[in-house]
Formats: sequence, C-alpha cells, structure tokens
Amino acid sequence: MARHFLFNKLRTGDLKQLLRALLLFSCVIFLGYKALTYYLADGFSPSHVCGLFDPLPSTVHTHFDEKISHLLDQKFTYIGKGSQSFVFLGSDESTVLKFFRCNRYRSFLHSPIAGKMHVREEKWEKLMASCRIADEELKEESALLFLHLQKSCDLPQEIILEDKLKRSFTVNPNEACFIVQKRAQLLYPFLLECKECHDINTAQMAVSRLFQLINKRQKKGIGDRDAALSKNIGFLDGNPVFIDVGEFYYEKTEGCEQRYEMEKMASKITPWIAENYSEFLPIFQKAILGKLDEEFSAADCSRSQQIHGLSLRKVSF
Repeated sequence: MARHFLFNKLRTGDLKQLLRALLLFSCVIFLGYKALTYYLADGFSPSHVCGLFDPLPSTVHTHFDEKISHLLDQKFTYIGKGSQSFVFLGSDESTVLKFFRCNRYRSFLHSPIAGKMHVREEKWEKLMASCRIADEELKEESALLFLHLQKSCDLPQEIILEDKLKRSFTVNPNEACFIVQKRAQLLYPFLLECKECHDINTAQMAVSRLFQLINKRQKKGIGDRDAALSKNIGFLDGNPVFIDVGEFYYEKTEGCEQRYEMEKMASKITPWIAENYSEFLPIFQKAILGKLDEEFSAADCSRSQQIHGLSLRKVSF
C-alpha cells in the first residue's frame, strides 16, 4: 500500500515537471518564432509606423484630394528600409511610399533614461523639420507628391501593404506619419544603364544636372547631413532628385564651403566610376571641374584649398 502511494506521488511529480518543461519549450519556440519573423521581415510591423506625428503645428498642406486617393488606392510592396523609414513600392511601379519608423523614436520617448529620451526626441524633431523644408523649398527637386505629418481623418481608412515575407497588412494612413514620392533610379544603376547603351552624352548631362541640383540646394541655404550621392540621389526622366528628404536643415555657407562640399562629393564617387565606367572618367572630371569653375570664383577655389586642402585638380583620376 505504501509502495503504491509512493509510486503515484513520484509519477505526479514527474508529470508536473514534464508539463513545466513543455510549457518552457513552447515559450522558447514562440519567442524564437517571433524573433525570427521580426528579423526576416526587417523589423516591419504596422504598429511600428503609427502613433507619432510632427510636434509642431504643420504648415504642410495635407488636405486629401482625388489625386492622393488614386495614389493610395493600390497595393504597396515592401522593397527595403533606411534608418528613418520603411519603403514600399506601389503596384503602378512609379509611386514610393515611405512610412517613418516611429518605433525607433517612440520607445525612447517614453524611456525612463532622460538622456536617451532627449536624444531620440531631438532626432524626431529634426526629421519632421527636414520634411517641412523639403516640402516648402525642394518639393519638385525631391519628387515629393504628398506629406502626411499630422494626424488626420480625411484619408482612406486603410492602405494595403505586403511585407518582405509576402504577408498582407492594412494600415490606417490617418494614424501614420509618411511621405509619397515618385520612384527614381539610383545614381550608379543610372550610370550603368548609360554605359550599356553607350550613351556617354546622357551620362555627362546627368552629372552636370546633378551638381546643379546640389548647388541649387546650397543657394537656398539648405544643408544635408547625409549627402551620400550613391544612395540618396536618384534620376527621374533624366533629371536628378533628392531621394532622402530626412536630413535637410537650414545653413548659410560661403562659396568656398559650397565648393568644398561639391568637391568632396565628386571625390567620393570617383573610385566607383574609375572601376565601373572608366571610359566616362575623363569626361566626368571635365564636367565637374567645368561646373565648379562656372559656379564659383577663383577666390572660392583658393579659399577652399586653404581651409580643407582638397582640390579635384589634384585628385588622381
């Protein structure tokens, strides 16, 4: 009798341990699955693009009209992400929708660590300020079609999105912060296309227009914290546009500083051209030097060299 009682007790204890082990294993599997899908989906979730808006009363016109209705009335497929946004391409293959990654800012806005909270809040305010600058000063140059920086109620109630894992979601655009742009081709693929078509004249014209675009921004007193040409400049119908509108700020610079910025940009893409489009290299050099000499005085050139010690005339091509 005592032996039977002891056996039942041991069996009950083993069963409890087994259940605990199964519960723990299930939790590990569930959390692992969630972590894996989060990673494979590039961290996108509808909840990560909603809930934060421009902290200042916006002067940006966000009134809903038929044109915006047509643009948003299509399926958008995930094509990538940047440090500030998740990027989707419309089914028309000509419209790009960028949802700002609110989760990167919201989590720290409510952080008990005051320092981190302040830094993230400041970054969000700079992002919103940059979007306003793009809309007010560089709308055409940024291929901007629509900005939504404030909570609203007159947009459609949902946008259909497909993430990297081919899962479909709906997002209420009234509750999200986003921009809509025309699709542009990145600088390097554009130049490679010119190479394949043996169209050096188009490449030369494109480079000239590219530095005209940068100089136009400079003359408006606007700086760019992330002026990487390879990833932030695109071409639309042969004309260059700013793809990234999240790093603009007002800045007054002298001619020598403007020239230095353009020389620095040109020197950074020179190695790529030398490796991938060598026959275009001397034409590129001539076009850039011609544009710099056209836009800036000899005094600006001399002053730039004195301050920064960089001159394209001294760069080895």
